[in-house]
Amino acid sequence: MNTSRLAKSAVGVASVIASLVFAGTVWAAGAPGATTASASSISTNRATLNGTVHPNGLATTWYFVYGTTTAYGARTASHSAGSGTRAVKVSAAISGLGATTGYHFQLIASNARGTSDGGDRFLATVGAPSVQAMSAQSLTPTSGTLTGTLTPNGATTRWHFDYGTTTAYGSSTPNQTLGAGSASTTVSAAVSNLTPNAPLHFRLVASSKAGTSRSNDIALTTPASVQLAPAASHVILGHYVLLHGSAWGGQAGVNVTIQAQPFGENAPATIATVLTGAGGNWSFPARPQILTSYSVSAEGGTSGSVLVAVAPGITLRGITGHRYLAHVGTGTSFAGHVVQLQAVVHGHWKTVARERLNLNSSATFLSTLLPVGHSSLRIAFSVNQAGPGYLAGFSRRLAYTRAAPSKH
Repeated sequence: MNTSRLAKSAVGVASVIASLVFAGTVWAAGAPGATTASASSISTNRATLNGTVHPNGLATTWYFVYGTTTAYGARTASHSAGSGTRAVKVSAAISGLGATTGYHFQLIASNARGTSDGGDRFLATVGAPSVQAMSAQSLTPTSGTLTGTLTPNGATTRWHFDYGTTTAYGSSTPNQTLGAGSASTTVSAAVSNLTPNAPLHFRLVASSKAGTSRSNDIALTTPASVQLAPAASHVILGHYVLLHGSAWGGQAGVNVTIQAQPFGENAPATIATVLTGAGGNWSFPARPQILTSYSVSAEGGTSGSVLVAVAPGITLRGITGHRYLAHVGTGTSFAGHVVQLQAVVHGHWKTVARERLNLNSSATFLSTLLPVGHSSLRIAFSVNQAGPGYLAGFSRRLAYTRAAPSKH
């Protein structure tokens, strides 16, 4: 064979082989080459599918198939890739996708010599961020750290917390950014302008190109900067009740202001200021004259209020002439009000006489009003007679004996 013809034949074979090689892939002679590439321009409901087609010198068409599984189920329109001998890049935009959803896709190319697929690829559409408010950590009367979880769902996300004393919020933490991704991430932000002993509402808000999400509302109550508790919920008129409590953090030397609002008054008034001692503890003996609401304040915060009810002080004693003297009140006049003399009859208290109190809030009862025999007696002062702001009251019991009248 002629050497020149052999050389030309070798060159021709090399040219055919070269025409079948592109992008590092050797394709079957005549059939088109197809390679599926990564998707681009992915949003909540759209994406662009990409790939490469090699016509191998024959008129070639291509399209993409796509769906939520490898069964696909949807396809793009067919397009021409020409009949050249070089690989060409192809793409097709698809829409109507579901947000935050995964899709499989594949490039298909066909010509007169056969059909080739480019291999399966996967994309995930983005969605509005997923958010959940969780709790407030290290909560003090005026500060705390708000926490929640955030899933960006495929898009760079800006987030913050709304907070306030109601679900209208009114305050927000500075915006922060979380990169695109699909993992749930714990986020937190410190706040330092809270109101002591008050409701605290907060929620997590996150925004991306896919939309804005707002979490559930979390409702808490901030601690009081100072606490208050009475030693008793009621007291006899003229006696003391010990108010006590502690300052937040157990700090000594804190000024605690005590306020009282007696029944019928329009506003509380300061009655004393005391200093906390060891452990932040404090106490104060109060002497309410009527039903009174007490509260205390310290370090810019106020405690909850407590009510101390007052019952009139009532005494009963025997005096000369077979009489008993009843007296109501200490420092408060109950003149004109009615008291009841009661005795135990058949195991039950029974009213045996009523008298109106004189100008000294006293009344006298004759022993001849009492049942014959051994028994107990007391004075009862009803809540209706005591009046607004007072409890009903009773004297201590007295034992007595009344002999039967002699018969002549």
